[in-house]
Amino acid sequence: MKSEGSLSSRLMLGLMVTALALGAMELGLRLWVDQSPPRLISPLAFQRADAPITAAGTTPESVIFGGPNIVAIEKPAGLRLFFFGGSATEGFHMTAHSSFVGWTQRFLRALMPQTPVEIINLGAGGEGSRQVADLVSATANSQQADLFIVYSGNNEYYELRALKAAIPGFDARTELARRRLSVSHLYRFLRTWIRPKAAAVDPGLKLRSVDDIGVEIDADERALGVLLYGEHIEAIIDAAQKSGVPLMLSTVADQARSFAFHGSPPPLSDGVAALVARLDQVGRLRDETAVQAILLALGPKLKSQADHFAVARLLDRDQRWAAAREHYAQAEYLDPRPRRSNAPMRALLKQVASAKSVAVCDAASMLAAASRGGITGEDVFIDPCHPNPLGHRRLAEIFVRCIVEHKLIDGLSPSEIELDAMFNATPLAGENPYRLDHFTERRAQLHDNRAMSDDEIAQTIRAFDDGSAEGAAQAGHHAVLFELHRGALAWYDLSIRRGGDLGALQLSRGLTLQRLNQLNQAREALSEAVSIMGGDVDATQAAMVLGARFDTLKQTP
Repeated sequence: MKSEGSLSSRLMLGLMVTALALGAMELGLRLWVDQSPPRLISPLAFQRADAPITAAGTTPESVIFGGPNIVAIEKPAGLRLFFFGGSATEGFHMTAHSSFVGWTQRFLRALMPQTPVEIINLGAGGEGSRQVADLVSATANSQQADLFIVYSGNNEYYELRALKAAIPGFDARTELARRRLSVSHLYRFLRTWIRPKAAAVDPGLKLRSVDDIGVEIDADERALGVLLYGEHIEAIIDAAQKSGVPLMLSTVADQARSFAFHGSPPPLSDGVAALVARLDQVGRLRDETAVQAILLALGPKLKSQADHFAVARLLDRDQRWAAAREHYAQAEYLDPRPRRSNAPMRALLKQVASAKSVAVCDAASMLAAASRGGITGEDVFIDPCHPNPLGHRRLAEIFVRCIVEHKLIDGLSPSEIELDAMFNATPLAGENPYRLDHFTERRAQLHDNRAMSDDEIAQTIRAFDDGSAEGAAQAGHHAVLFELHRGALAWYDLSIRRGGDLGALQLSRGLTLQRLNQLNQAREALSEAVSIMGGDVDATQAAMVLGARFDTLKQTP
């Protein structure tokens, strides 16, 4: 007995000494190395934004921004802001001027008419927060910038799903555990000798489109996606703060009322269908007691996106909006093939930003607040994650309010009354049908979900021309939506020959020539627009940011 007690005591003492030694090593490493953990390079590196931000233009002192493929002058004429994100930021199915980035530029120019304001949109379809982090770092290191705005979070699981399809034995649990352990300096120190094998992609492998990959994610992969998102947000913040460029992070909004299943509608989990049917009945009868009882019974049975969406839809119908919002959010998070942001990501973004004293614009909550029941739907979205024209406009108003609230631009301090007056005085559409920057329609589509042929696109554009000057201008605007900029110029020229508004059409031509990287021709068109339109702020600033000279031109009263 005495020997067993002595052995037990020695074992306890050994464990205590080991724990103390490990603790001392951890403390020593924290004092010895940088307190902030280094950015860990994820084995999920599958796509990289490694192209240069700009290329030299054909005109001296001009550059071409590769993302939007737009020419600019190398040294900004005034304020130059950058937006980063995925296809929602890029302005999917919208022109550069009717996206929320374009609207933000227009509002800031109205608020600061004497200061040229230029926003470079580096949003690109499919980019996730890791690619955005790379872009922010590259932009901070190479460009003169007055503000970075990041709206990223819809594409966080694309790489995970692609890698899971491409790498045999890819294990999210191991990667998740490794990353959680990496908060320890001791663990990172030991990893230099004992390094888990990183997943790798065969460089010769050709993956299909992510939308064609049938792989779905599980709970661990979902958690890994959120963790990686937090890492990338930290990298974005570090890059901006190191360069001294002010940064505003935004939560990402989506259509909460959307249920984007793939293939046949998924079945409900065991026992859910009957309770949902009963909830439908008692909800119509406004039987509060019965509703609460059924929701309580449903609680442990709800396991899938389909389960939560079925409940949310009925609660939404019955105007039980607080409860409906919770189930919509859970349905969004449990999507097996996610292409939207989610509540844990939005919460993590705000948490990381708060810890690093970075401005946050909670665009998701603010946009939802303006929708019925505080739940976004088709009122502001065309699909699960892309805003419609009204959604883009509202997001721009939100961004401007956030920029003002956080005092991110020196000298910009309008009151709420002044902001409201500006927004109310600027209609969503219809100001001048000849101006591309006033055109807010979305790209025309076929009824079936497929790409349009060249002939179908041409027929679609021609259909907007009714033989009038305005009809030709509208066809030109729609050509821009399909990125047929040379065709748009031909339509604008036709509109001019038909007697259209020359100043507005020259403005549209100048903005289109900028997309064709023809700087001098864009300057000429914009200068003529200014000479005809007089004190129009947008035309004047569009010319100023390209270095156009129009001060000696005759101004109309």
